[in-house]
Amino acid sequence: MHSNMQQLNTFAGAGQSQPTLVSYRILTEDDFVAVKDTNPGLLFFRLGNRCLPQRYHDDYWLGLVSSPDTYTTFGIFEVYQDSLIGVVSVVMDVREYCSVEYLSEVEKSLMAGAAQVCYICTLFVAHTSRSQGMGRGLLLRCIEHIRSTVPRSSVIYLHVQASNQPAISMYTNLGFQQAGMIPGYYKDSFDGTPQNGSMDALILYRRFG
Repeated sequence: MHSNMQQLNTFAGAGQSQPTLVSYRILTEDDFVAVKDTNPGLLFFRLGNRCLPQRYHDDYWLGLVSSPDTYTTFGIFEVYQDSLIGVVSVVMDVREYCSVEYLSEVEKSLMAGAAQVCYICTLFVAHTSRSQGMGRGLLLRCIEHIRSTVPRSSVIYLHVQASNQPAISMYTNLGFQQAGMIPGYYKDSFDGTPQNGSMDALILYRRFG
């Protein structure tokens, strides 16, 4: 389970008497299947549906960890409890992932002249672990992985809820710029549950020179 374990880090939030010791590793299909009956703390699809503005079906979450040629998915774990507290997943080549005709005009414009286009399709941290820099830590690992993998003149982009100012600030502080907005991007979830906050999405991007 932990053959891809990466370096340890500590994070301390406001009011914490002890810092949180965490580790990072790439998630695999085992995190969806093998631990399902043994460690509910690793059920990242449940965590994701609690954290994100839009709920997704289990098949979506399974795809993130069972298709390594398409996705790279990192998890951040609280070490002592071995519980998953955050995830970032990136589509490594959008052109191979989907037909460009289904993308917005803003997304198409980002592809112009880019050697490779990557897309962060999900990033979340458990509510109880926020405001400690863990989302930033996940994003940095994602950026480092992309930088070491893709050719020069590549682009990474993402959608973020227009009302999520803490996330927007985190991205812009790490070099992302706003490319545009998609009104009504976040729809009701697959089970019809209404979503909270703004339905609009900003498209943020960063180029690798």
